Amino acid sequence: MVSTATTPATSRPALRASFAIFTSLFLLTLFLQLNNGAFSNDFGAHSDEASHVVTGLMVRDYIAGPLWRLEHPMRFAQTYYEHFPKVALGHYPPGFYAIEGLWTLPSRSKTAIILLMTSLTSTTAFIIWLTGRRFLSTASAFLAAATFILIPLVQTYTAIVMSDMLLVIFCLLATLCFGRFMETQKVRWSLLFGLLAAAAILTKGSGLLLALVPPFAIALSRQFRLLTNWRLWLAPLPVIIFALPWILATRHITDEGMQHIPLSENIPAAISYYFKIIPQTFGIILTLLLISALLLPLFRRKIQSPALPNVYYSLFSAFLLGIILFYIIVPAGLDARYLLPALPFTILLSFNLIQKLSTNPTAQRVDLITLTLSALIVLGNGMPAKKKFTGSHQSLASIISADSQIDETHKNDRKIVLISSDAKGEGALIADGCLSWPDSLSFRRSSKVLAQSDWLGRDYQSTFETPAQLNSFLQQQIDFVIVDTGIPKYHRHPHHSLLQTTLSQNKHFPQLPSIPSQRKHAPPAQFLIYKTP
Repeated sequence: MVSTATTPATSRPALRASFAIFTSLFLLTLFLQLNNGAFSNDFGAHSDEASHVVTGLMVRDYIAGPLWRLEHPMRFAQTYYEHFPKVALGHYPPGFYAIEGLWTLPSRSKTAIILLMTSLTSTTAFIIWLTGRRFLSTASAFLAAATFILIPLVQTYTAIVMSDMLLVIFCLLATLCFGRFMETQKVRWSLLFGLLAAAAILTKGSGLLLALVPPFAIALSRQFRLLTNWRLWLAPLPVIIFALPWILATRHITDEGMQHIPLSENIPAAISYYFKIIPQTFGIILTLLLISALLLPLFRRKIQSPALPNVYYSLFSAFLLGIILFYIIVPAGLDARYLLPALPFTILLSFNLIQKLSTNPTAQRVDLITLTLSALIVLGNGMPAKKKFTGSHQSLASIISADSQIDETHKNDRKIVLISSDAKGEGALIADGCLSWPDSLSFRRSSKVLAQSDWLGRDYQSTFETPAQLNSFLQQQIDFVIVDTGIPKYHRHPHHSLLQTTLSQNKHFPQLPSIPSQRKHAPPAQFLIYKTP
């Protein structure tokens, strides 16, 4: 997999071809986003989506002005959180937010934020193509990249604003850099691996799983002599310099988001979960191809057709082993999206298997087989979870419109809006307010001011005991109240009922026209809007 030098005459067509491939992958990703509702729905498809949007906007707004006025970043962040209490910096590392903030500098818009996700997914697919074309045909490498985009899990988390795809990019690049180090044993590849691992950790804490790649790759490739190479031990330096200080400074915050269960309970629960979820997430065909690709070397040593070099076969297998072991041991919860970084390596190993098993292959035959299996993988993998959450923007627009009738003395004051919903509803409204009316609205979350709990909702208790107490709070500190009638039953708490009782008993809270809302897998609901005296 050593690259060869090219002359300017030959590199220009190659660059044009690469640009055409990237454009094709970008347009495919964009088409699927449009089809899956990424642009037409609010930021409430996942309980963490709004946090990623608001925190990225906070970074963007700080860079756009206060940074150059030398305003203290912590004071700016505290003020920002008071108005838009969905800032997640600390619970999550700053990597994704730094990129989102810079990306949205030219355009502070919903379209720009969604296009960031388009770019991240298409970039991941492009890296898969660049990697695959070294041991696959150009067409098969493109099919591998397109298959990644078409996998339902990837479609789902391309429509939603999350940091997972950026983690996939850093994990993929870091692992490839370690492969180059195993081939060349040069300092720059060891340091690049460490730098990209630090970037992964500063994107999501699960980037720590990259620490398992070198030992597993060395063991599987049997290159134990690398352990005595001093250049290998330079890799941790970037992690120690850049990522470790953040880990230590925020460990008390991130610990709140961990599930505190003993390993004796977490390990069997995680094994059972991922044993079931991998075939559902990857699809039966891709799962069987992966298992066959991992087991084939045990039975067939000599492969005559061009195939993935042993170093990279060991490397990709090491990453897959590392990610499974990491999530089995670390009590970070159970979620199918944690498998996203495994998909590029799964696809590359599976497509490499097709090339290996093709006896006396012609390029056309192998590409035809690959195309057929790509179609079967995608068609047999189920449907993506289309994004669905509506009503937030219209509700806030209704408040802005109603408030325009007040006298000039208070026209420029921020209106304080209390939101009664679950994490998704609170987030969708706050994210839309932060994006559309950042200088006009300030939000209070009922889950934080009417109740108390930790990051995961544990140790819950209500703040107010009677309607009279809550009524006094509303009249003194709140301008508008939004009640989401679409909260799932399992997310309804006593403070929701107490607020509804208080509003129904007090006739001095005029009600604005209700706004229809809709969320995925739920009946149609409404946002009820009240104006306090």
